Amino acid sequence: MNGIFFCLLLISVSGIAQELPNVVEQQLEQIADMSAENDIDITEQEALFTFRLKHPININEDDGTGLQELGIVSPLQIQWLLAYRKTFGAFVDVYELQAVPGWDASTCRSLLPYITINKNGNVVSWKEMLQKGKHQLILRYNTTLEKADGYRKADRDAAPYVGSPGRVLLRYRFQYQQKLQWGLLGEKDAGEPFFKANNSTGFDFVSAHVQYRSNGFIRKIVAGDYTVNMGQGLIQWQGFSIGVDVSGLKQQGEVIRAYGGAGEFAFHRGLAASFQHKNWQWNVFGSFKKLDGNKVEDSSGNYITSIQTGGYHRTLSEIEDKRIVQQLAWGATLHKKFNKMKIGINWIEHRWNMPIQPKASVYNRYYFRGNAMHALSVDAVYYGKHYQVFGEMAYVNGQTGWIGGMMMSTSATTDVGMRFRYLSKKFDTVGNQAFTRSSTVNNEVGCMMLLQIRPHQRLRINATIDIFKFPFFRFGVHGPSVGSESNITMNYKPNKQFEAIVLFTTGNREQNIKNEMELIPPVTAYTTQRFRMHLQWKSGASTWIRTRFETKAYKVADGLPETGSMWYGDVLYQPMGKRYKASARIVFFDTDSYNTRIYAYEQDLHPGNSIPMVYGKGVRMFITGNYKLSNKVTCSFKISRSIYQTDEGIGSGYEHIPGNTKTQVGLQGAFTF
Repeated sequence: MNGIFFCLLLISVSGIAQELPNVVEQQLEQIADMSAENDIDITEQEALFTFRLKHPININEDDGTGLQELGIVSPLQIQWLLAYRKTFGAFVDVYELQAVPGWDASTCRSLLPYITINKNGNVVSWKEMLQKGKHQLILRYNTTLEKADGYRKADRDAAPYVGSPGRVLLRYRFQYQQKLQWGLLGEKDAGEPFFKANNSTGFDFVSAHVQYRSNGFIRKIVAGDYTVNMGQGLIQWQGFSIGVDVSGLKQQGEVIRAYGGAGEFAFHRGLAASFQHKNWQWNVFGSFKKLDGNKVEDSSGNYITSIQTGGYHRTLSEIEDKRIVQQLAWGATLHKKFNKMKIGINWIEHRWNMPIQPKASVYNRYYFRGNAMHALSVDAVYYGKHYQVFGEMAYVNGQTGWIGGMMMSTSATTDVGMRFRYLSKKFDTVGNQAFTRSSTVNNEVGCMMLLQIRPHQRLRINATIDIFKFPFFRFGVHGPSVGSESNITMNYKPNKQFEAIVLFTTGNREQNIKNEMELIPPVTAYTTQRFRMHLQWKSGASTWIRTRFETKAYKVADGLPETGSMWYGDVLYQPMGKRYKASARIVFFDTDSYNTRIYAYEQDLHPGNSIPMVYGKGVRMFITGNYKLSNKVTCSFKISRSIYQTDEGIGSGYEHIPGNTKTQVGLQGAFTF
């Protein structure tokens, strides 16, 4: 093993030209840890940072929308930047940001690659946009060399998975600055058929869009696939949702935005437009889309028990559920800006061709039922001198819910914030992704409190505590339950060459436990604790080294404690002026169970990243390489191998792989013209 590690260090090459800053990586890892599924689509957020590296935000012209989308700075910091610019005029140099109240050197360094003070150019014609725009075509192939049970016949007539184990992705995008873009994406997941069976035309999932921006009355028009984000996310939020630190305490982002991700659920398909006149802004959209669903036919007619969001069509049963639900959606938002306040109204309607009727169970007694959903909300933000107050109240099919909060700068080095939420057990918005502690946007009451301290420009400390209650039953919890989660993060960055991050999290929740003496499983508390130490530093002109140690503990009532730990080391190298770059990582992990699984963000084929989890005992290694054949052609690869200390195989169900190794290979070609 030492020899393998030494070879990886010698071979490894890659620059830390990160598409996502460390703060965003941490947020994504926390979201993955809270999610019930290890399948989070972050391609759009990664694409945003890639785009901003080439087309930085002009901080002399941005109204705050561009900075909001990055998720690096808080709403208060954006408010102070706009106030500073209004008082003192345009920025002369980006380093002048350090003079803005609430901004420190560390924040400025994180934001520096994505901002500029240069002017955006004059008005250009359509002909010039089409001639000067950039085209990019990406073709990617990933596969696992070991054959999982889903591809084996065993004692069956045919293998459960209809397709091959390879994943194929084709992405084409045209971009001229921020004004004009269009894109086309085709994807086949592992196990799905390709040019056969029900996919005789090729890709299982196809997405396309065209978007145009302007500074006139019509600010934006999108045709094809797009996302819609309203208010604080009570009735509709399809974009990147953080909510775990000061930059995400208040939901923020564009209402309408073109969608080019590989996720097959969280977007609309149709036509959308944004308009602005003086201090009035409104958005309208209409969508028709086909979704996956579990269809049931009985004497009462046809209905669906649930809408599927995974997007997999590998087995015959998954193919039967494919796009049988027709969803029609339309809505609008209207906002007015005042001197110190912004207030708006949001409205959305959903209709399905078949009613949704969840299977009878106690926990889903109050889930949405029917074939039409009507949602209306009012949201507002008040901008004080050193604080913001925000909130949203929603009315969905006769049920109410609300979110409210505030953030305040109590001194030049201290920020505090609070966020309350109340979602009744009958409040349910189908398919919404607002930040909650459960997988659904209903049946939750909670309060998050946050403290951020900057005792020194090189040191930042974040502390949060979230206390919540689920008034009614939930899946796996036969009764009302309560919980809490506390988090403290210390970030020390004395210069551009070194950064240290320490994180400690502790959480308490309740769940059912198996008890042979009880007919109904009793509800009991369990606790989780996590500690992380992350270091990265620059070694020489072209090499970065990163290392992380993380440990996790899990305990249920009087049960035995379960623990897990992970250590990884990265070497990233990109020689100046060379055509190649690459990276390598080795991970050692030892966890007692799935309860102590650990997530770690890692680089993938560019543009792309992943957040795999590790559990069990073993070692994981990967190496990535990127070579620029010319100014127009770039080739990339990634090879990863996981070795487990087990005789029971890897994974479960159809994804179970006999043996103790799992090898994944990825190849990609990118063409720019």
